[in-house]
Amino acid sequence: MSDPDPRLVALGRALRKARRNRDLSQEAIGQRAGMHPNHVGTIERGTKDLRATTLLRLIEALEMSPADLFASYGVPEERAEAPR
Repeated sequence: MSDPDPRLVALGRALRKARRNRDLSQEAIGQRAGMHPNHVGTIERGTKDLRATTLLRLIEALEMSPADLFASYGVPEERAEAPR
């Protein structure tokens, strides 16, 4: 199994930080976004690639804008070369 994509890890960290700042559990966000809490956990760890619609559901469940999330995204520790 390959290492997780650093971009997904950074995105997961931003989502986790936003969730914790709102004092919400993975269960609460999962319920709001219509997904299982385990799925939320894999996304937050960066081990699960996700569709844009899934990301948008999480952002909406966090009651924030995509711009707000990506402002806290930061820079991935290692830049992975984008697939061609």
